[in-house]
Amino acid sequence: VRGQKATINDVKVGEQVTVKFVLQGDNVPLAIGIVVPRPSVGGKITAIDGNTITLNGPKGENKVVVTSQTQYRSHGYKGILADLMIGFRAAASGDVANGVLTATSIEFVPTVAKGAVTAIQGDVVTIKTVRQLTLNLQGSPGTVVLIRPRVGPNVKGTSADIKVGMPANIGFIPNKTGNSHLLWIDLLTGV
Repeated sequence: VRGQKATINDVKVGEQVTVKFVLQGDNVPLAIGIVVPRPSVGGKITAIDGNTITLNGPKGENKVVVTSQTQYRSHGYKGILADLMIGFRAAASGDVANGVLTATSIEFVPTVAKGAVTAIQGDVVTIKTVRQLTLNLQGSPGTVVLIRPRVGPNVKGTSADIKVGMPANIGFIPNKTGNSHLLWIDLLTGV
């Protein structure tokens, strides 16, 4: 129940649940696991004001409060509040008190592009996108590298695995005055 071990007595009528079950011999489902997820909201980030993020989603506008304990993630990348930008899509989950969601975690989608690696100089990776844009991306120790073969399981990689000519999908934070911040890169192999 909301991330904590519980019993069936902790599940309340009206709560959204996910049930894992097996069918018994008489085709009657037998529950083997019940999950009551944390409350969550999602949508496009329309405002960031101090520790309050406004998300505009299908059910309208939601204000989300973040704390020093909130975790920020994107495709394996572990970030900070400053990584979020107006226009990014995000989903926040956490605890609700007095109608306000205080986020324990936020999953966000940064600017995403597809292309090929055209140059590597130190921690800067240059990508030529399928739309023929050239992006200079500053990597960091936190940049997530994932090797995605056409056949076989994905493997976590390192910056040493990035090679000129490799097709790639990237997630980044745009910067108009310098190199953009590279959050994650998927290296597509065997394509």
